[in-house]
Amino acid sequence: MDALFKLEKAENLNDKLKSRIATRFAKIVVPAATEVERVSGVKYPPYFVDPVLPVIVGAQDNIGGLGVMYARTLPILNNEGRLIIVVQLSAPFVLYATKTVVKVVLAHEFLHYINLVGRFSTLDINSQLSSAYVFEERYADMERLVDASIVFGKNKRLVRQLGKQMSSGLENEKLNEKCRKMWIEKKLPMIRVALGSNQISLPVNTILQADFDPKARELAEKIRRIN
Repeated sequence: MDALFKLEKAENLNDKLKSRIATRFAKIVVPAATEVERVSGVKYPPYFVDPVLPVIVGAQDNIGGLGVMYARTLPILNNEGRLIIVVQLSAPFVLYATKTVVKVVLAHEFLHYINLVGRFSTLDINSQLSSAYVFEERYADMERLVDASIVFGKNKRLVRQLGKQMSSGLENEKLNEKCRKMWIEKKLPMIRVALGSNQISLPVNTILQADFDPKARELAEKIRRIN
């Protein structure tokens, strides 16, 4: 997957801003994903930059009533109709997050990835319904993670950072403020996401035919046995 394919086609961002996003992606995001791979021993799932800011409107959340989703892990069907799991990173997150925050968020999304691989591999596909409030949504989000100490045991600092910064969803006032001033107030593109829309209907045969990374399957199975 070309991680910048959506960015390159975006018509509502100027070339200068696109270049900044692409540069930050190469300097910060790619090394962070590589570090997650090194520590976990598993290849990072496909990830890409979405040239918009996804927000849940009407929630008393991080930026003036907007529940911002800087990143999320999604099961999707590719052009061949095969199930893949991807990580979506919003453009403002790539632009304004620090190196540490980027690494922590990518590690957090990786935990979701391993959880989904495990659930799909065992056909544990009961619906995960979104709740009515972003706070509860985040609580459910944390419930759907695998144990970071098992996945990233080689890097205890990363495990501590995940516990500190992501215990109830990402709360980073500096990032929120930059996003508000530099993206929202400048009326750069946003997409409004309804609560409950972060779901996908997948035929069972599609799940059965999914070709997940064998090492990701092994890690998910290891976590299942431990739990």
